[in-house]
Amino acid sequence: MQQGYTGPEVCNITGISYRQLDHWTTTSLVDASIRNIKGSGYHRIYSFQDIIKIKLVNKLREAGVSLQKIRIALKNVKQILGKNINISDVSIFSDGKSIYVITNNNDCLLYTSPSPRDSWASRMPSSGWKKK
Repeated sequence: MQQGYTGPEVCNITGISYRQLDHWTTTSLVDASIRNIKGSGYHRIYSFQDIIKIKLVNKLREAGVSLQKIRIALKNVKQILGKNINISDVSIFSDGKSIYVITNNNDCLLYTSPSPRDSWASRMPSSGWKKK
């Protein structure tokens, strides 16, 4: 049986408020993948992978990235990398303007668009990176 975490436990682990967690889950930015039941008397149960994604969203928010950009970035990462890759299988970071994704094979996906309607700007293998 997969270990799960309740909302209050997730908040303690990630450092976000329960209100934030509820909003992000209700708007499908993050999932309670073990149990996502609505209604009185039931609690959402989050997986370890869900917690990683919640921490990622929180860190990107702290870097100044809007929820709208985060939502688009997560959707595109899932589309490009496929459903079999967990968010823990890539590294995602931001300078507040762009979102960078480094895959296990060191490919870099770069999202730089100021318009949330635009998609990923480029995909380049690490062999094309230049060290400064």
